[in-house]
Amino acid sequence: MKRIKILSILLALVLIPSIALGFGPFGASSKKFKMSDDGKIGLLPSGCYLEFDDQTIDEANFINCNVGFETSTPAGLIHAVLAAGRPVIFGGDVLATVTGVTGTDANPTVLTVATTNGVAEGDAVIINSGTNATVGTYWVASVVVDTTVTLDRNASSGAISAASITYINDPLIIESGSGSGEPRIVLPVQNDAVTPTWAFGSGKSGMYAPNNNTLITVINGTAIWQTTSGRLVDAIMGTGPALLNEVASASNPTIISQRNDVNTGMGYSGGDALSLIAGGVEAQRLTEASRTIETDATVCQDNSGVELKTVAAHGLAVDDVVQVAAGGGTLCGNLSPSTNYYVLAVGSTTTATLSASRGGSIVAYSSVGVAFTSYNMEITINTYGDVDLNGSKLNATVMTLTTAQVNALRATPIIIVPAQGANTIIKLVSAMITYDYASAAFTVGADEDFVIEYADGTDTTASIESTAFLDQADDEVRYYPNSLAAGADLEASINQGLQIFNTGTGETADGGGEVDIRITYRVYATGF
Repeated sequence: MKRIKILSILLALVLIPSIALGFGPFGASSKKFKMSDDGKIGLLPSGCYLEFDDQTIDEANFINCNVGFETSTPAGLIHAVLAAGRPVIFGGDVLATVTGVTGTDANPTVLTVATTNGVAEGDAVIINSGTNATVGTYWVASVVVDTTVTLDRNASSGAISAASITYINDPLIIESGSGSGEPRIVLPVQNDAVTPTWAFGSGKSGMYAPNNNTLITVINGTAIWQTTSGRLVDAIMGTGPALLNEVASASNPTIISQRNDVNTGMGYSGGDALSLIAGGVEAQRLTEASRTIETDATVCQDNSGVELKTVAAHGLAVDDVVQVAAGGGTLCGNLSPSTNYYVLAVGSTTTATLSASRGGSIVAYSSVGVAFTSYNMEITINTYGDVDLNGSKLNATVMTLTTAQVNALRATPIIIVPAQGANTIIKLVSAMITYDYASAAFTVGADEDFVIEYADGTDTTASIESTAFLDQADDEVRYYPNSLAAGADLEASINQGLQIFNTGTGETADGGGEVDIRITYRVYATGF
């Protein structure tokens, strides 16, 4: 009897509380669990508990808790352990769950579906299950309505069949298992610079992605820069600058001044060399080189700061760049080797004060130093091909005259620059004439001189004296600029070439050598 009484008491202790809470001993009853306003359940009075608060929008508040999802040992206020196909989702709408899906075993996987339910590029696709399907969260790269959905990557270990997938539009997702397996935050695709997806401060500055291949930087609601595959480009005008992620060369610029003209800009032609490129052709090359002012001879002196003192004339000007090296001596105080210093002032041909920045303060004086080496860092600009200045190209040509041609220039003038076509006129810039002596000097008469002229007879240089030039038994060089006077009447010289002519009464004779005529000139269109 005592055993029966004890068993009855134990059953009562189990059944009565269960019934009071609305549950039967073998499962949940149809009764609802109710709490009053500010009702609490949990580890009361001071442990973790859930409090219900009756408000316009009712509240359920966790107090004194670390809340875990898929973990029994949460390490923070909220701790969610992610799993493939089970991300944390904020926002977005579930468009549909579709079954019977098949797919390719490819990268990226293309899913064949019965319906797409409005899913679009940038939306999420969760693969829940399927033969050969890799369960996880994927992103839509493209859609053929009610036919196929192309994912962002491979989602299979073979041809997919009998798969179940869920479409979610515009979600913010924290997920794992997307290639690296590490958690990541994925923001939705959107196309609004005023409210960028990733925003700061007032919400008008940040970044957003209008599609899977573009990232746009926004400042105060205006798209400023657009980053695409291999390019950073202007996002305001559509015709602004661009930075290309390519290998720069002397023919391939990577800094572009107009985003649609990708073969015109700045490139790289080697160490300390910058190429200016037009149409894929290097037009100019800027290189840095050092000119040694003097070796083991320079010192410093105090002129309210460091003043360089050279033995040789330094050839420096204000803002020139100077470097120094100890060489066989010792640098003066506060100057370091391989460091750029800028000329503040030039006191004389052998003195100049220095600053660590252009137009900055003079370097503080410390000591004289001992006979060190000084350099002037110079930028050399090399020009390749014709240079078009204000609609006229600066051209250059070389004409080599044989001995026989020189001795026949009165009877047969030699065309150096041919006529350039109707309504054009040639302007001689300069002529450099060299006599390459070989075996004998020319015999010249007193008036047997030369001139470079238009083919109509209008002179463009002063008289090129043959005496003390071609009659010499050594190499000679002469320079002649354009000699046309201001206001010269040149209508008769339109569409006329430039030639060299002997103005004397007779021809030169003898000689043994060549004459090179190097001409620089421009061609102008008259507009007639």
